[in-house]
This record gives sequence, structure tokens and C-alpha cells, in this order.
Amino acid sequence: MGCVDTLSREITLRPTIRLSKDGYEEQFNSSETNWSVRSDDGVESWTWDIPDFDGFEQTPGDKGWFTRLPYGLVGYLEKSWIQSPCFDFSGMDRPVIKLDIMKSFVPSMNGAVLQYMDVNEEGWKTIGASTPGIKWYNVLNIYNKPGGSSIGWGLNVFNPDNDWVTAIHDLNDLVGNPNVTFRIAIATTGAQGIGNQGFAFDNVAINERSKRAVLEHFTNSSDATSRSADDVIDAYGKTYSKDVIDLQYHMSYPGTDPMNVNNPNPPSTREFFYGIPQVPYAILDGGVETYHRYDFSDLKTTPDGDQINLLSLEIPSFDIDLEVDWMEGGMDATTTVTCVADQYTDNIQLYLVVFESSVTAYTGGNGDTEFRNVVLDMLPSPAGRLLGGNWYKNVSDIRTHSWVYAPYVEDVEDLGVAAFVQDRTTGRILQAAVSYKNPLVGVGGRPTETGSLHVYPNPARNSFYINLGMRTEDDGMIRLTDMGGRVVLSEHVPAGYQIYQVDIQHLNQGMYIIHYMESGKIRGLSKIVKSR
Repeated sequence: MGCVDTLSREITLRPTIRLSKDGYEEQFNSSETNWSVRSDDGVESWTWDIPDFDGFEQTPGDKGWFTRLPYGLVGYLEKSWIQSPCFDFSGMDRPVIKLDIMKSFVPSMNGAVLQYMDVNEEGWKTIGASTPGIKWYNVLNIYNKPGGSSIGWGLNVFNPDNDWVTAIHDLNDLVGNPNVTFRIAIATTGAQGIGNQGFAFDNVAINERSKRAVLEHFTNSSDATSRSADDVIDAYGKTYSKDVIDLQYHMSYPGTDPMNVNNPNPPSTREFFYGIPQVPYAILDGGVETYHRYDFSDLKTTPDGDQINLLSLEIPSFDIDLEVDWMEGGMDATTTVTCVADQYTDNIQLYLVVFESSVTAYTGGNGDTEFRNVVLDMLPSPAGRLLGGNWYKNVSDIRTHSWVYAPYVEDVEDLGVAAFVQDRTTGRILQAAVSYKNPLVGVGGRPTETGSLHVYPNPARNSFYINLGMRTEDDGMIRLTDMGGRVVLSEHVPAGYQIYQVDIQHLNQGMYIIHYMESGKIRGLSKIVKSR
């Protein structure tokens, strides 16, 4: 009889959590819940318990994950991680991840990073390496590279957290992906005399983003500069249609504009409200921050996708449910404004905007023949409706406003209604909603029409690819500009391409804006980070 060897290996089966609109939340209070400690070399200091970082005020029973670093071990270097269960993002549309963190690292040496894996052969990918979030990565050159990334959470000077910091980032790249695993990876030396304790996290939540921003654009069809600005706004509005509603007010100057003649009151009222100094000019979410006001004088003073994305990550104080009854001769719009914060004391104003998504009946003095999201009227008036203050959670205001289709409506099927609430004191727009008579109007077409570009890999070292969505029917042009607005690369794209490779070996390290143009119009905007 021959000898028989037996080889056994422990296999951990990890459940797949199918995400829905209800989202996912893990507080780690009762168990580790299929989140587990991993490393390649067995060096691990993670603990599941109530964090005991210096200065942190503990709450009984409020457990989480944190490190207990060994003290006095020469040459200690830990590169471990906590790994999540598998998640299915097939049912998500605008996913966002939120988690509470505390950092206590040796400055510039150690740090942490959030990564995901969807294809084993491609390894771990860092979330938010080139896109901003709320309280997201704050150190660009972490020496010990957690998860292989030099970008992550760390400290530039030793000023450790002694309370939870809520970090938020979108998960746009994971929409529709059925097989995603996360990990929170650290790279850290042992505890040293400065008092470093490593990293802690708790309260991981994956939800749908609910905040929607408003981009109000002031333009004139006789002005050549406005035409260029309109192209930029059109591209951004279509690219970020899930996160922002762009409304375009046609002004009476510097030349005649027939869309202003139709109803000059809404443009002039909003112009006065904001103190608009010129056209073109755009205001994002009330323009409370100076960098949310755009005069289009250079690249830095045009709407930026990162700014819109950051606004979409905010947790709104109000929810707006907008129901529109589209009838034969007019419509009824019913808004339900509900406070979702524990309390909101300031007065808020409700605005209802009727707009037409596509107007082609006029030829502007600047030669433009197609105008997007033209504001037709505001209900009950451009001054809006005061809803009052002293709001508490779940308190609602319900109103219905009617509008008879105006004779200057070009196509009733292209009508839409936007509703937004604005803080009367600060001017900040708190939440918005939109409804289209034809739902397909708000969906958009192929990326070269809607302005979205899929760029990969990003960051890139030598070259990257642009996916234009479908094969192009016309010749196009790819232009890269640096953050100062200087054109650093122009490349002709012949008709018939869907995916196009761009060589960037000659460019310096940094971030660049990608413009894809057809027939002189911007059809797509994105960003690329050139790495070393």
C-alpha cells in the first residue's frame, strides 16, 4: 500500500451583502460582523473593543476597531488591514461611504487608507486617491505606504485626534459592481515616545447620496463669451446630472435675448438677489463660498466637478419630494419639504422653477442655436415662498403651485420643474429636486453628448485611455490643460473611435483637465492625474 498525504486548508466563507436604497450600516457594538484582521506576515495589532486612545471620552458599549501598538520593539513595522464582507452594488445609483476615524500616527511616516478589490488579478485599489472627499486623505507622501499607497490618512505634525472624525467619499466607480470587498489598511511603526497609538475606525455606512446642488447660470444669447460659457455649463450639467441641477437665466444685456423678452422677471430678480456683476456668471448652491462663484475669466473660475462632487457628499438638513401632475394645458407641482435634521432654526425660502430643457427656436446674436435648461418662470413668483424657521425633525410643509403652459413654450415634452430651498440668512441652497415631463429628458444620451468621460487608469504614468461611450461619428479633439488654464496637449481624434489612448509621458507630474470637443463644442470634461 502506498502512502497517502493529506493537505488541509482553512477556508473562510464570506457572505455577500446585496446593497439596496436602504443602504448598510455597521456599528460593531455587538460583534465583529464578518470584518476580520488580515496581514501578509502575521504582524497585527488590531483590537475590537472600546477605543482607548489618549483623550478620547469612551462611551460604554460603543465598540469599534483600533490598534494597540507594541512599545519598544526595534524595527517593528506593521502593514495589516481589516477586511470587510463582500458587497453587491448592483442596486445602488449614487453610493457614498461614511466612517468615523481617529488618527494617531508618527508624522509623515505612518498612515491608513481605504481600498477595494473587485477583480483579484487587479489587486487593491485606493478609494479617493485623486478625488476629494469630506475629511478624506490629508497626507500625500506617507513614507511607509499603507496598502502600497503614499496618499492616505496621516499626520503632518503630531496632533492626534481625541474624538471621532467623520470621513465621507463617493463610491461612483463601484456602481453596478456585484463583487466588492473593502479593506482599511495601515502602515505603522510601534508606539514611540511621542505617544502615537495608530488608527481607529467605527460606524461604517454605505448609503445613497441624497444631496442635490443647484447651479444657476446667467447668460445672454448675443454675447460671444456667454456662448463659450454656455458650452462649459451644458457639459457640466449633463456630466453631473445626478448631483446638480443647472438652471440658465437669459439676461437683457449686453444685447437683446428673445428668451429674456419672453419673461424678464425671473432673471432680473435672481440677478438682484445675488448681485450678479456681469454675464456670463454662475452661482453654485447660493454662492456662499467665493469659490462657488464663476466669472469664466480662466479655468479656475469655471465650475469644477470636484466642487459639485463635494457638495453631493453633504448630509442635507431637508428633503424635498416633488410631484408634478402634467396636464393638457398646464401642470400642478406639489412640494413636500421635510426637515431631516434634529433641528434647523433659520428661516428658509422655497423656490419653484419652470424650465425648458432644450430650446432651438432662436438663433442668438452669438450664433448659438441650441439652449439648455432655459428658465421660463418661477412659482408663485421669482421671490419664492417663505416657509419660516424653527424646524424640527420630521416636520413637513406641503404646497401645490399651478402653471398654465406659456405660449412661448417650444415643446411641452421638454418641460421640467426644479424645486429648491434656500437659507434666508446665509443664502446657502440646502436641498433641491427636479421633475421632467418626459423622464428620458433627464437621463441624457451617450457620453460624447452628455459630457461624461471615463478615464483609466487614473492616476496614470505614461498613457491613459478615454472611453467616449460609443463610436464617434465626427472627428474630435482632445485637449489637456494644466490647473492654470494653459493648453499642454492637443490631439486630433478621427471619427470611428470609442476608446482612445493618450500619451502623457512628456507631461510633468500633476493634475490636468481633459476637454473632448466635437464641432467646436465641449462634449466631455474630466480630469487625469499624471503620476511619477
